Amino acid sequence: MLPVTAVTGAARCGTTLVMRMLDAGGVPAYADNRVSFETDKILRLPTDSAWLRECRGKAVKLLEPLYLAPLPSIDWRFILLSRDPEEQAKSHLKFLRMVSGLDVSDTEIPKLAASLRKDYPKMHKMLIRSGPVLTLRFEDVLSKPHSTALTIEGFLDRRLDISAMAACVVPRGPACLDYLLETSLVATEGQASDSSAVSLPL
Repeated sequence: MLPVTAVTGAARCGTTLVMRMLDAGGVPAYADNRVSFETDKILRLPTDSAWLRECRGKAVKLLEPLYLAPLPSIDWRFILLSRDPEEQAKSHLKFLRMVSGLDVSDTEIPKLAASLRKDYPKMHKMLIRSGPVLTLRFEDVLSKPHSTALTIEGFLDRRLDISAMAACVVPRGPACLDYLLETSLVATEGQASDSSAVSLPL
């Protein structure tokens, strides 16, 4: 029986991108939509984990794993994302402003970056107790999408569509953008779907 592939890390580290890559490559995403690639069921953890049986052979996004402990004893494969803490902190604040409508000051960036630096080794230590962990840097996913896809394929030990995975990575630098790339991608895909009379699964 295939394991559960968990794409994990702190918010705004590239988990959505890797979920998109896996889904395109042949590992179906267990998600409520194809925008954030998240499922609200993670909020049930750790109290209710029975639903994870539905995730075998699929990829599920587990944001902020420290808040989900203890994880159940199942066959896991963890892909743990990291990112430059300052850029990740900037992206997190951008998300809070643009999506949640919160008025967050840039003075919070150093504090959030320091917290990210402290939490990452804790995440790795926690996850390695439950299953194999592949660590990926967001910057490397962006700059080396093909080799990243091959690395994921080797880690999961299952044949994947490497070209389709690499094609998911939009050429860009690693610095925090001044807009939400996810919404831009959805808009672009939606226009393409309209022109071909196919609805975008959200």
